[in-house]
Amino acid sequence: VYRTTNGKELTVIEDNDAEKSMSTLTLIPFGFTENATTTIETNKLNKVILFDMNKDGNDEIILVTTSVYSGNHSEAIIFTTASSSSLLRVQIPDITEESTVPGSLFEGYTGLDTFNLINDIAFIRSFPIYISSGTEMLPNGKMREIIYELKENQGDYFIYFKKNNLTATSTN
Repeated sequence: VYRTTNGKELTVIEDNDAEKSMSTLTLIPFGFTENATTTIETNKLNKVILFDMNKDGNDEIILVTTSVYSGNHSEAIIFTTASSSSLLRVQIPDITEESTVPGSLFEGYTGLDTFNLINDIAFIRSFPIYISSGTEMLPNGKMREIIYELKENQGDYFIYFKKNNLTATSTN
């Protein structure tokens, strides 16, 4: 059970058959006016982080999942507890082929990513940068960090990506 700073609770249950690559995550909220259970089919759960991403006094619950296939691509699924009525899913842009072209924030992305908190002030995605070497992608020895910034617009919540210029140490 995860308890938020605003007094709400959330139970996360993972149903995972060892022979399958996918999991069923069940989120059971408590403390909302509508405590509707949410079920998600996704990759295997790696970790759960409770963190107030936009410093509004309402925690977000971040479910980090990882694919068992080539590249070990990870994903963050985020819900906010900002609503008094129900748990709200946060919209996160997909990483597309276009978002990995030279000059883009996700340039050189091929997976092997991790998600962490930086000094309890930012939630970031880190990944090794790969460069094209003719027919294959090779690591260039550098890492890229993308900050996940939470914004609200008329009751909907969205993630915006920005390059990490913080010099801090990972705490999760």
